[in-house]
Amino acid sequence: MAANDNEQHTCRQIYNAAIFLIKERDGERVQAQKDGEEPSQWHTKTELRNKVYGFKNDQTITVGMKNCAEHIKSEEPLETTEELVRDRWNQVPYKMKEDAVHQAIWVLSTNLSKAKKRKERNSKGKIKPFSLGFREYS
Repeated sequence: MAANDNEQHTCRQIYNAAIFLIKERDGERVQAQKDGEEPSQWHTKTELRNKVYGFKNDQTITVGMKNCAEHIKSEEPLETTEELVRDRWNQVPYKMKEDAVHQAIWVLSTNLSKAKKRKERNSKGKIKPFSLGFREYS
């Protein structure tokens, strides 16, 4: 069964929220290395899913929902927009939300393995940084 446009749009929002959290963690890791500290671990799948969309039909506003609401142009107060995002995300089947977060994790792991291979091939060379892109809305 194909997803309707509303579900696809919501899945892009969820994917982008996951990418935002991954980029935020990457920034923390880079800062920790600069400060000579041990960098924090990457998010686990469960941790990232909980931060992006929470638990099944949960009424909590997650970090991912807040991030999404901040990027929506609206005349409504931010709290109202966050509630609308939560309600819309809760209407999407759980497996679709899970898949959107899984895709973001897959993008990260693919980029990390490419960087690792480059380093193995040329241990003294500079490792080209990678960027994780957000998905555009059509």
